[in-house]
Amino acid sequence: MAHQEETVEEVRASRDRLAMAIEGARIGTWDWDVVSNRFVYSERWAAMTGYAPDELPQKHSSWKERVHPEDVGIVRAAVLSHLSGLVPAFRVEHRMRCKDGSYLWVLASGRVVGRDAQDKAVRISGITMDISVEKELSGVLEEREQQLQKVVEHLRDLNDQLVFAADHDGLTELFNHRAFRREAAFRLQSRRQGEQAGLLLMDLDHFKRINDQHGHVVGDDVLREFAMLLRQTLPPTTLIGRLGGEEFGVFLTGSDEVGVSSAGRRIVESTRTWPWPIARVRCSIGAALAGREATVDGLLASADRNLYIAKNNGRDQMWLDRAA
Repeated sequence: MAHQEETVEEVRASRDRLAMAIEGARIGTWDWDVVSNRFVYSERWAAMTGYAPDELPQKHSSWKERVHPEDVGIVRAAVLSHLSGLVPAFRVEHRMRCKDGSYLWVLASGRVVGRDAQDKAVRISGITMDISVEKELSGVLEEREQQLQKVVEHLRDLNDQLVFAADHDGLTELFNHRAFRREAAFRLQSRRQGEQAGLLLMDLDHFKRINDQHGHVVGDDVLREFAMLLRQTLPPTTLIGRLGGEEFGVFLTGSDEVGVSSAGRRIVESTRTWPWPIARVRCSIGAALAGREATVDGLLASADRNLYIAKNNGRDQMWLDRAA
């Protein structure tokens, strides 16, 4: 007898602990008698949604009507997947309408606890947990992640801009002197056996006079226009750089004497016919062909000598050296 009393007390204590746990965890219970359509809510379930227990009609439709219209489909699918035997219990997050008209995020779960002789469900029980705090925190975290992603993308863009700025001239967006020499050296060393190459070094004729007569704003426009002229006149893979002031460089891979000469003449001719913002702009070009042991320094020095010859011979022309 004493043992039975101890067992009853243990069961009662366990039940009390469970009730306290459910209360602390923001959980309400429900029970659905499918045959009679009687739907019973616990006091905690009613309190979560702002109702007193006697304010909720004890029928299944009263529960279904409180599910957010956008969530009805996923709730129905979850329940049907359980009733059809696909899952041992259903579990679904959805919004539940409260007494004041607001919606509460909940996690509903349940399972069949009674079947008839034909194995049809006659009783389903489950719990509903208030997860609004978790959803709010999840939304905050998602917003923070989106903000962080934007920061990361912004930093990536800034890094790309810094990398670009380190290698390019700010006015013309061509390679700067350092990057041009580096890329030219790489292309020179990467030539296939017997592949030829050449370098063009060019100045805009009397550029100081342009700046003095028309101002530096017009002078900058002329430099930008000349960079555009080079891009449009030469193949897309051509290495082009602004080496300083009005001096530009072009490195041509796979071009022999004929190809280098042709490229230089096209630039001279394009400069003569280009629609400049002022009346007259011309350029002089010194060219050099790359021999088997050529270096960038050697090519630049040879092209610079030929540029000097072109200027002394009247400017507005190209002068070609055969090998460097």
